[in-house]
Amino acid sequence: MAVKFPFVSALLCERVLIDQDKLVSAIRIVDVFQVPEGTPEGTAIQIWAIVTLKTVPVPDETVRVGAWLVGVSGERKRL
Repeated sequence: MAVKFPFVSALLCERVLIDQDKLVSAIRIVDVFQVPEGTPEGTAIQIWAIVTLKTVPVPDETVRVGAWLVGVSGERKRL
């Protein structure tokens, strides 16, 4: 049986706050991260990804989820 995710949402942000009730708040939501010119190659930037997946009920299925980072050149790296 195929598993379907009828509701999927995702976003990138600079920070995530998790309060004492375990509720998550995304801070400074962005779609492009600007890296200053002259930044040394290989410099890391910290980002957060918040992804929600809601699926229909399925009997004891194993579900695999993947994510890829796509550079401006189109090069894809599996995370």
